[in-house]
Amino acid sequence: MEPLLSIKNLHKSKKGKNILSDVNIELHKGEIVGFIGANGAGKTTTMKCMMGLYSFEGKIEKGEIKVGALIEEPCFYPYMSGIRNLKIDSMYYKDVSKKRIEDIVKELDMSQYIGQKVKRYSLGMKQRLGLAFALMDDPDVIILDEPMNGLDPQGVVVLRNTLKKLAHEKNKAILISSHILSEMQVLCDRFVFIKDGRTFDIQTDDDLEKKYMEIMEEGMELCLNL
Repeated sequence: MEPLLSIKNLHKSKKGKNILSDVNIELHKGEIVGFIGANGAGKTTTMKCMMGLYSFEGKIEKGEIKVGALIEEPCFYPYMSGIRNLKIDSMYYKDVSKKRIEDIVKELDMSQYIGQKVKRYSLGMKQRLGLAFALMDDPDVIILDEPMNGLDPQGVVVLRNTLKKLAHEKNKAILISSHILSEMQVLCDRFVFIKDGRTFDIQTDDDLEKKYMEIMEEGMELCLNL
């Protein structure tokens, strides 16, 4: 089956330093891919390249598809309500109806606070609002950078169930990064690790846990040596 989006031999340098050396990822309909790596490994840079926010060398191939993303902390109008922010965001797309916005709010369990000003939101509430932005145009591919940050246990469950429904029932392709391996194991269908700007596909649970421990221990050693 042809992937919806394919990254081939992606390279990225900043100020003469290689950030990405050889990144290869394929995203297919109906699957959630976990993107795992230590801080500074290149996860966010890869995602920004996918969204056209950074120049790069290599290929990112995609057909006539829509891509939605939540990368780093999304920007909101803090003195406006969440629903007002969503309505403003919807103006950047074609044919986003009032019902579409209402459906997203319901699906992400935001109804209780969507009318409040965003400046009163917790980090987890902002994460859900950012995810609503990413889903606004009903994208075929969804790219999420650490979306579980700041979520309480209930929020994690809502997010997990929403993403599984989007992938397994609505045939979306999802790439999600996180440091929480236990949650990723429950959520994801496949895993890609990134280390020193290079990606590695993981085939078994034993390989997954072994590679996770390796890259996280190396990330900890790097922090201690700074």
